[in-house]
Amino acid sequence: LVIDGNNWSSVKHYILGSRFKDLVDLYGKFMKNGEVGANNEDALKLYNSNIGKKSVKTVIMNDEEFKKIESGLLEKALYAKFTQNDELREILVLTGDALINIFKQTKGASPALELMRVRKLINK
Repeated sequence: LVIDGNNWSSVKHYILGSRFKDLVDLYGKFMKNGEVGANNEDALKLYNSNIGKKSVKTVIMNDEEFKKIESGLLEKALYAKFTQNDELREILVLTGDALINIFKQTKGASPALELMRVRKLINK
């Protein structure tokens, strides 16, 4: 998965790492060849262990600002994922105009808005 010229193992790695883009060393640890680039659990642990540090908080955007751009980051990552893999693109296209939901046990189903926007872009 190539986004902004960098290799990522997953959309999750890109989203977590994006929060630290201004901290180059930390940002790099989330990339495919970085310290936690191969494992989502390790990436989440690194994210959680750094997000509250005062030295990090002064450099990164706050939670409210990040929430405003998170949907755009997700859409960008999903677009890369589904345009860089022919098989995944074909599967997404085959969903037509169907509602795509994300199901979480604690929250139930919610529409995958970013994924459906990506599908619309790919279908153009």
